[in-house]
Amino acid sequence: MTYPPPKISSHKPGYVLVCAVLSLIAASRLGDYTNKDISREYDDVRAMGDRR
Repeated sequence: MTYPPPKISSHKPGYVLVCAVLSLIAASRLGDYTNKDISREYDDVRAMGDRR
């Protein structure tokens, strides 16, 4: 008995492509913190307290 090939929705590949492009854009806009001391920034925020 042979089964027909699964149907692929035409929207799924497009959705995956859009998500991939948006992820690459978001990642490219992130700042580079390689070899930088980011603990000072965290300590300054903790010293100020939670001001929400």
